[in-house]
Amino acid sequence: MRTLGYMLTKWLILREVGVGLHVLAPMLDHQVKLSYAMEAHGFWVLKGYAPILAMDLTTSSRNNKFPAIEARDSVLKYALAHQQLEAILQLEYSVSFSEGCIRVKVRVDNLRFHVAKLGFKKNDDADYADERHFVSRARVWVGPEVGATYVVGMSLGRSTDNGEREVEMQRVMKGNYEDSRAPKVKTRARMATRTKMKNWSGGGNNNGARNRYNGQTRPFTKTRGLVFAGDEYGEGVEWRLNKEMEGSVLKWRIGGQIWVSYWPNEVKSSYFESRCVEWCNEVDLPLITGK
Repeated sequence: MRTLGYMLTKWLILREVGVGLHVLAPMLDHQVKLSYAMEAHGFWVLKGYAPILAMDLTTSSRNNKFPAIEARDSVLKYALAHQQLEAILQLEYSVSFSEGCIRVKVRVDNLRFHVAKLGFKKNDDADYADERHFVSRARVWVGPEVGATYVVGMSLGRSTDNGEREVEMQRVMKGNYEDSRAPKVKTRARMATRTKMKNWSGGGNNNGARNRYNGQTRPFTKTRGLVFAGDEYGEGVEWRLNKEMEGSVLKWRIGGQIWVSYWPNEVKSSYFESRCVEWCNEVDLPLITGK
């Protein structure tokens, strides 16, 4: 996939600088988003690949082509173009049968994102080795097609917001006995609740995104990837289906919309940008007892 991504990146660069190939532009726009999905052993897995240049540009410090920007930023932008987003969306599902309906429950098992370099050897591009896009936002969805008549209901688990909060509560109880010389009795009870916030978006500004791949509090892995575990999300979502669907294999949709952003990490530059890609594929949902 990286070899193909490198070839597509070179093609897109040539198209962007205006070196012919305009006739093939519509065809390329529909083929640079590569993805496939599968079902196996109670999991749905979608794997997606997208060269950075193939992703839709949402925000940028400059909208000009390569030849129209400063030489330093032109080299940086050229290096950033040789990158590819690689994503794995893995969801766990379970099917249970009751007298009145079929229950399908889905939860996030893990989400993995990685921005890989394309085509460079180890000795190449040394000045920009640590300059990469990072995943700044992600959306994942799964479910039947809109308007499916066999779905009779749907329920959601708790919110997936992972904001941090701390709650403390103290209760003081005082009491004494009228005819007793014993001192007053006091008891205290304390309760605290805390949920953890994972700052994985790099702060959302230039200062917060610098040196984002170093230090103990870095939001990214050593390979500059990003991994979400299932315990960082809610309890899941559940659908209730008609009992008559038992024994069939349905086609459900799984997809994701991923944003990547670039802020200077270790170099001095005013260049920044954000891009977005969307994947959507079909997966099997077997409604067979014992499967």
